[in-house]
Amino acid sequence: MYKYIGEITKYNKKISIIEDDYGNKFFRKQVIDNKNNDTILSLKNEINCLNILEYSSITPKIIECNLDCETPYFITEYIDYSRLDHFKFSTTIQKIICMIKILDAINIIHEKKIIHCDLKPQNIFVDKKYNIKIIDFETSIINGNKSLYKSLSLNYCSPEQINKERINNQTDIFSLGIVLYQLIVGKVPFDRKKEGLYKDFKYDEIEKIKNDNLNYIFLKAVNKNLDYRYKSAKEFRKDLIKFLVGKRDYMNENFKKYLPIGTVVMLKGGSKRLMITGFCSVANDDKNKVYDYSGCMYPEGFLSSDQTALFNHDQIDKIYYMGLSDDEDKKFKENLNLLISKLNNQTNES
Repeated sequence: MYKYIGEITKYNKKISIIEDDYGNKFFRKQVIDNKNNDTILSLKNEINCLNILEYSSITPKIIECNLDCETPYFITEYIDYSRLDHFKFSTTIQKIICMIKILDAINIIHEKKIIHCDLKPQNIFVDKKYNIKIIDFETSIINGNKSLYKSLSLNYCSPEQINKERINNQTDIFSLGIVLYQLIVGKVPFDRKKEGLYKDFKYDEIEKIKNDNLNYIFLKAVNKNLDYRYKSAKEFRKDLIKFLVGKRDYMNENFKKYLPIGTVVMLKGGSKRLMITGFCSVANDDKNKVYDYSGCMYPEGFLSSDQTALFNHDQIDKIYYMGLSDDEDKKFKENLNLLISKLNNQTNES
């Protein structure tokens, strides 16, 4: 027999803290309306996910479940952890270490072919040793099956979720980018609850993270273009590790040639930032010399016609801000690279 200690109601379900005769605590989640098929399906979905992840130590273990009774339910072990948004950190380093542990947990989930689809601080629990527990798999996707859509967590959901497009692991990466920002800055980067659900939030309207390296990591995690977003939790984690060990040029490793228009960079040995404004620019004093980029001083812009900067990709030392890259930009870059390759081949043949 169990006695009830406390409970909350959420999405037609009752979540309770219960205690057995020996004083052991557990969580109990049950359906309130057993005639709501979607609610029962979401409960089954969560049970399936927890069973798949049973031996991973990153989710609560199921103790008991009954889907055939009048109010289907399951019981899990009690998590004596703090919710991420209630956990007290002393330093930024502690926050980054915790974020790395969260990414480790999400990597395990993704390796099991599960996409969480609702990652936010309220669904991430942490203890004093930064051990992580992930909860609430009601809308998760298993092995590519259709998502069980419910009300989205507006401040954490990805553009793909808003537009009801195809979902992959990068949806969770977007949500974790928001989580990282909230950990560092203390608030979400935009408030869709106030401003409404919209597709194209503007990066330049988001308050920057003061540390350029962390800001770059955040912007890469929440890039609306999947080609430029982190592909995996491992890739995201790798950059945070590099930040921790003090490798300050990590953001410039392996970035593709022909960065988007609007990207702000610093050249090797430079003292003034430049914003990319064009590609394949010809020098005035030597018509045979073609540079990868043209640019202007940032933030001043073009003050006169002779202040255009011409430079090559390998001269870039640091990226401060990545310009917009959408499908049109991607197609243009593909055509540009094909053209450059063709011209290079013609030059070599001659």
